[in-house]
Amino acid sequence: MNLLKKLSRLITVLLLFQNCYLSKPVSVDERPRDQSAFEAYSEAVILNDQGQYAKALEKINTAIEMNNKLAIFFLLKAQILENDEQLPDAINFYKQVLKIQIYNPAVHEKMGELFAKIGQYHSAIQSVKKAFAQKPQDTRLLISVAQYFLDLNSYDRAENEIKTYEIQTASNAYSGDYYAVKAKIFFHSGQYTDAANSIMKCRLSKPLTTELHRLYLDALLNSEQYDTLYQHLVSLELKDLVKGDQHFYKGAYYYHTKNYRDALSQFDLALEYNTKDSRVYYYLGKVHLELGNSGKSKEMFDIFRNETKTPELEDVQLKDIKDTGI
Repeated sequence: MNLLKKLSRLITVLLLFQNCYLSKPVSVDERPRDQSAFEAYSEAVILNDQGQYAKALEKINTAIEMNNKLAIFFLLKAQILENDEQLPDAINFYKQVLKIQIYNPAVHEKMGELFAKIGQYHSAIQSVKKAFAQKPQDTRLLISVAQYFLDLNSYDRAENEIKTYEIQTASNAYSGDYYAVKAKIFFHSGQYTDAANSIMKCRLSKPLTTELHRLYLDALLNSEQYDTLYQHLVSLELKDLVKGDQHFYKGAYYYHTKNYRDALSQFDLALEYNTKDSRVYYYLGKVHLELGNSGKSKEMFDIFRNETKTPELEDVQLKDIKDTGI
């Protein structure tokens, strides 16, 4: 009974909204049809919240058939499709919202997010830039644009967006997302200590993703901050980094601190727990070389050559292998 009362109040409010804001007043004859449209819309809202997306789509389609001039109907359909992981269709209905409401930075931003999820980063950038043009005080959007440029490996253009953000934002108000993007730029340019420091600042305002945990560990590894690397490793949980990768980084720590037997044990565990990091074979090759097992070392280096994504011998580790003569 309470639910019916809430629905009734919602429909009344929506009808008042329609009468107040539509350029053309709703005639008396149209009102029963519009009331039915809002009832279908309200049911779609509830079904969407319950995760019953197919039924929610049926209801919102009914509402749109009765009244195809309200942005909120198309907005809800887009949200239902998004929740149901039908992202291209969701984008199309967000576009329908913008045909009715030209000014809607939130929808432009949402479209950018969905374009990025399906790998269309150029379209994502265009959408978020439109959002920023409509809402230039929201400098957070510049960080999103920078991230999408990073996804395209356009580090210079990402850095330009970051510089614009820095100009328009007080330094004591930099966001965690800013420090995350900045860390990726630093890392790409070989400034590993700065990358690690940026991730630590990011960590003060938001939890680190698995991607950022890995980036932090790699930055510490490349800047030879081995004690800090180990301290971070022992603080990790499985939700932060899978077990195989934790063993890999522990093995790298032991290798660089010349504890080769412990390193070998950790790398074997990394493979046992199915690490996807091909560098495990590089380090196994190095460990076996240190332990005098040249045959096993060659076997591991050969696997690494096949597994690595940079077989053109431009990678530092591949050059290192070449220098061993194995």
